[in-house]
Amino acid sequence: MTMTKIMLVGDWTTAAKIRIGCEELDECEKFCYLGSIINNDGGCDREIMIRLGKTNSEFGRLRRIWANRNISTQIKVHLYESLVLTVLLYGTETWPMKQKQTTARKLEAAHHQWLRKILRISWKDNVTNDKDRQLTQQTKLEDTIREWRLRWMGHVLRMESDRTARAEIDWTPPNGKTMKGRPRMDWLQMVKQDIRSKISWDQAPGLAVDQITCRELTALCVSHTGRSKV
Repeated sequence: MTMTKIMLVGDWTTAAKIRIGCEELDECEKFCYLGSIINNDGGCDREIMIRLGKTNSEFGRLRRIWANRNISTQIKVHLYESLVLTVLLYGTETWPMKQKQTTARKLEAAHHQWLRKILRISWKDNVTNDKDRQLTQQTKLEDTIREWRLRWMGHVLRMESDRTARAEIDWTPPNGKTMKGRPRMDWLQMVKQDIRSKISWDQAPGLAVDQITCRELTALCVSHTGRSKV
């Protein structure tokens, strides 16, 4: 018999047990949904660490390809993008991840470590991360994740107003109060931060209607933010 559980999100708590019929629901702190870990605090640190582990295993399975001198770097990079990065970046468009987060730095470090193994470069060679990306024509993971996040934003804003994802953006809790301390950076706040250099959030729904305009705006926001942090 499967035990039904419920996850309480954020700081909301209740002393009463929640029931469905005669069945009492147990609380859980996390659960797996469509291959991603959902936490009750809304964070993504645990999911990122799991992604890193899965990706490292996937990279290791291809070690014979990375070590093969008869395979060009270009082909190796294509394989890396299609077989390794897709595992790492699964679901990243929904991650509320700050650039200065510890797990964000771990993602970037792992990315460059794998690129160096593909290029057969040792840390003793004193090659910079910029040079790694130049030789493999890769970008910073933070820029890639930002691009995916903005693309997902455009997709959501083009949805019908009754779709759950679209309604969630405009939803405001009817009751409640602000907790003490600095509020947690959520996904929507990160998106607003991504686009603020080019447009205001009030302009976003109108510009997202046209996919070409939205794609061009995404490229501008990613490149501007990337340059400002170099």
